[in-house]
Amino acid sequence: MSYFSAGCRRGDRITGNKKKFDPSSWKTPYGTMMLLCMIFFMILYTISLKSGVEYEGVIAKLQSGVSREKHPVGDVETAERMEEIFGSEKGVIQMDARKIKIMLDSPVLFDSGSAELKASSLDVLFKVARVLRETRNKVNVAGHTDDLPFRALPGGNFELSTLRAFNVIRYFIDIEKIPPSRFSAYGFGEHSPVAPNTDAAGRSRNRRIEISILRETAGKEGAKT
Repeated sequence: MSYFSAGCRRGDRITGNKKKFDPSSWKTPYGTMMLLCMIFFMILYTISLKSGVEYEGVIAKLQSGVSREKHPVGDVETAERMEEIFGSEKGVIQMDARKIKIMLDSPVLFDSGSAELKASSLDVLFKVARVLRETRNKVNVAGHTDDLPFRALPGGNFELSTLRAFNVIRYFIDIEKIPPSRFSAYGFGEHSPVAPNTDAAGRSRNRRIEISILRETAGKEGAKT
């Protein structure tokens, strides 16, 4: 037997043992990748059904390695601290791309028709101040009222809401020694309601103080409440 003939037979055996190429073999890894993506987004959707602060906290932590500027973790931690303080009792925490907002019902801080802080309100504001000291963000304080006429002051509801916001800021500056340059006060009177002023429940929601901590990226743009 010649060397050439033996080589050919060995080549035939090797060729015969090779697997044929399957043009549909890409479907298995592609299907697995699609399944993993679906599971990932289902997890995100489930998280989003919880509070907005928790959802944004997860997103920020996922993206912090990619873009810390867009989702600074410090802002998320501030919102979580505020949520720990207030829960669902005395305040409502809202967080968006521009600010972390704490909405306090007026009775928590003030008696009806008064702009003087109640003694019982100092404990609430002390807890807020502890969180504010841990940041350098700008803070806007806004006062709001219902639509019932208020004639005890010349400026009516506008003046009452502004004085309330100013007195909250005075507490942070005079008592807690937080730099005045961080604060701005606004009074909206009855002109920025969160509920219809058609019944007692709606009016009660509209009588509120909003403390907005501007987020790091929004603070650089000079954002307002």
